[in-house]
Amino acid sequence: MHRDVITHVLATETDFIITASCDGHLKFWKKKYAEGVEFVKHFRCHLAAFSHLCTNFNGTLLATVCQQDKNVKVFDVENFDMINILKFDFAPRRACWVHQGNKMDSQIFC
Repeated sequence: MHRDVITHVLATETDFIITASCDGHLKFWKKKYAEGVEFVKHFRCHLAAFSHLCTNFNGTLLATVCQQDKNVKVFDVENFDMINILKFDFAPRRACWVHQGNKMDSQIFC
């Protein structure tokens, strides 16, 4: 349940649903088969609207982009934890995870 308009929805292969609203709030939900979804974690992620959200190939990492605050925040989805904040001198609009095969190491490009 968001207090403002939901702008992004992602579903991961690890059975999580991630929602983001225009007021900068990010929420994690866990899919419960035959029960619906369960709320898991809430973050006040950015001070403005999200520009973009993306997950890596297996849904374990999430990147959120905010063009107004010039930040990209990286989350460990399975542990519901923010693990990195990338601050830029420019306003990033998008992010993309880059992988080599099925290796667990991922890199993010903005």
